Amino acid sequence: MTDKHINDENFAIELANTIKIVHGQETDLIKDSQSFISWMLNKNLIKDTDKITSSELDSLFAKIIDSRKIIRNVLKQISEISYVEPKVLDDINSILKNIHIHIQINNLNGKLVKSFNTDSDFCSKILLLIYDSLIDLLVNYELERIKQCASSSCTLFFIDTSKNKKKKWCSMQTCGNREKAARHFNRKKLDTK
Repeated sequence: MTDKHINDENFAIELANTIKIVHGQETDLIKDSQSFISWMLNKNLIKDTDKITSSELDSLFAKIIDSRKIIRNVLKQISEISYVEPKVLDDINSILKNIHIHIQINNLNGKLVKSFNTDSDFCSKILLLIYDSLIDLLVNYELERIKQCASSSCTLFFIDTSKNKKKKWCSMQTCGNREKAARHFNRKKLDTK
């Protein structure tokens, strides 16, 4: 299984990665409700957009944008210090209490675990999928495997599935090769001086 495949199955990482660098500019892939619907369809979060009312979509879109910011901050913290601060767990649990589907993440004897209490509406179901993915990430993976791409021109997060936990780039084909080529070019440039 490749990292891309794992990331594609984790809605939290996928949501965080809807902000990316394209042609040197930070780009928001879900900048409006229409692009958000397309993203949800692409990720199989929804099957029929006709069942989503305009007010549900507006409410969900606002919550998703807020959630993305929170998730990016959590992933950034984990990628930098491989630790989830207790306040972050409290913040996540506080959000989960307000989505009508209660998921909790707790520290039981040093192990992060999740629990459910469901009561659902459309908005809550989507938020549940996103936050459930985040909790799965925190509970089921070693935190040092959650990384942000080391490329200076990339902001993507990924799960490092390498044996030695030393993977630096979200994709060797793009970011890894680009960084290696830049280093090679700089070495050659210095050698010719």
